[in-house]
Amino acid sequence: MIAPPDADWIPALEHWCAGSITVVSRRPLTGGYASAGVLRIDLEDVAGQSVAVVLKRANEVEIAAMRALAAVSGVERPRMIASGRDEVGVWLLIPLYPGTALRGDDDVPANVWATLARDAKLAPPGLDLAVLRAQGAGDSACYEAGFADGHADADRV
Repeated sequence: MIAPPDADWIPALEHWCAGSITVVSRRPLTGGYASAGVLRIDLEDVAGQSVAVVLKRANEVEIAAMRALAAVSGVERPRMIASGRDEVGVWLLIPLYPGTALRGDDDVPANVWATLARDAKLAPPGLDLAVLRAQGAGDSACYEAGFADGHADADRV
């Protein structure tokens, strides 16, 4: 993956972590649908806590979906830390939520359907997750929280 310049995403991450961060390592994220274009970045925050984020190339549909999720009450994850555009294209920065990717024939988790049903008024007519997946709208990963509480979301773009 051709990663965006650090200067494009580190300030938003430092805002989100409420202080300076140190990049400890960068490596391709494995086990997802788009692993070749996804980096896992391990960090240490100002308090010395280990933190992991995912930096990936995205498209406008995925960015729009992440923004829409942020407006849905009760949805705690995934949360976009930042997004932007550089000379290569659109990128997205999110917390790392360890877990396993859904296979094409896996059932969508019940909490996803419950959230969509509860907030159906926010969803566009004819929302079809298969279409979003085909358009490259995300990794469809089943995640678990990976960050300490108390970090504020920052949306740069």
